[in-house]
Amino acid sequence: MTTESIKELSILIHEEDFFEVVASAVKDWDEALDQRDRGEFDASWVESNEYLKKLDYKTSTDEKEISVLREVSFKKMFRLTQNSEAASFVSDDIGMIGEAIAKGHVSEWVASLLDLYRKGEFPC
Repeated sequence: MTTESIKELSILIHEEDFFEVVASAVKDWDEALDQRDRGEFDASWVESNEYLKKLDYKTSTDEKEISVLREVSFKKMFRLTQNSEAASFVSDDIGMIGEAIAKGHVSEWVASLLDLYRKGEFPC
């Protein structure tokens, strides 16, 4: 499934066990979060996020829809992990993916981020 719309992203993250698979893939959240904050991943994430913030949404409802996806992502991951930092990172990732889709700029890096989630992996 290619994710070409916010609706498709919403369907993806609402699939049964989507977040459960991601959460269960991580054995040590502290290590995964530390690894994510180091080096290339963090730099690429920040660069992508800063670029997307400069672009406009294509429709007036996109920003609200992305906020809903972020909230759903945070709540589900927090329920599964009891780790607010992990839940925030997942929420931020889903938000950035949604923003890239909504703004029509899904870079190779953002596409790879989405692919990791599709495979049930926590990006780090």
